[in-house]
Amino acid sequence: MFWSDELNCWITCDPSTIIFILKSNDFEVINYKKETVRLAHGLGADLFATANILGSIPLTQEGDSHAALRKQMAVELNQKSAAGPRELDCFAQAKISEKFDKNEKFDIASEIFAPFVAMLTSELSGICAAHFNGDVSLSQVFDKCLSVNRRKLLNNVIDKMYTSAVQGSAADKASMRVAMMILGTDTLLGSIGESFIYSISTNPKKSMSEINWSEKLPITGVPYVERIANKSTVVSRIDVLKDQRVRVYLDAFRSEGSDYEDLYFGAGRHVCLGRAVSQQAWQMLTSKFKKIGKNVSILQVRYRTSDYVFNCPISIEVSVGE
Repeated sequence: MFWSDELNCWITCDPSTIIFILKSNDFEVINYKKETVRLAHGLGADLFATANILGSIPLTQEGDSHAALRKQMAVELNQKSAAGPRELDCFAQAKISEKFDKNEKFDIASEIFAPFVAMLTSELSGICAAHFNGDVSLSQVFDKCLSVNRRKLLNNVIDKMYTSAVQGSAADKASMRVAMMILGTDTLLGSIGESFIYSISTNPKKSMSEINWSEKLPITGVPYVERIANKSTVVSRIDVLKDQRVRVYLDAFRSEGSDYEDLYFGAGRHVCLGRAVSQQAWQMLTSKFKKIGKNVSILQVRYRTSDYVFNCPISIEVSVGE
């Protein structure tokens, strides 16, 4: 571990230390609702809708509140995913066949991955993501570097989404559904995009059908998470004071092999509820890739320039050939 003056927090990339911190009761998640309220007061900006939804995300809570929210979201996820994503599978099959049948260039991120993830999150949340597409992703509520204008734009989108979700639904369930959209969008889109880039790049000159596609997402789109010490403690012989932050880099597990890939989704009481769904989504895509006897080259990858939270490619231009 080492201290970063720039980020004002401790940083660690050591796998064993990361697991310890994620499971330890000496560290808590960041209360993003509280931070957003404080920021809104300081800026004189209306961020009520954002703060309200952040209070409904299990990842931002501890104790009884966390347990109740987590149980509610787990029940909702189980109900929505129990029937099986038939429409999603049909979409993936049709779209992948359409694009890979032609030997040409196309953007797999915007033409396949983004609509695929939007369809999945819409099915799970009951909110049509297509109605709320914009310049700012919902997941960027966790970005401390977001500008004031973009925060206002994001707050407006969240407000409209909540208004849509609350029609015919209880307020707490509507908030939970918007929270699911926030948690599932960039995390899954980034992980799928980064995993595809990794799989193609590490298998040069192989056709899609010759690649040994990993059963689990081999790369995460969430490079780090932060925790805050709720009391002074010692980690890896380093004194961490109460209220100090620790940033743990989850992509450190990349070098540890496939047995550690589940740790991309966290560990302990805050392990991601969407892990099984995310892995299933990746397998759904790769099962189609395994049937394509063509070579694919990655020509260009572009990321959002204003994103300081996720590794989320907004464009992956590929070339398909025999």
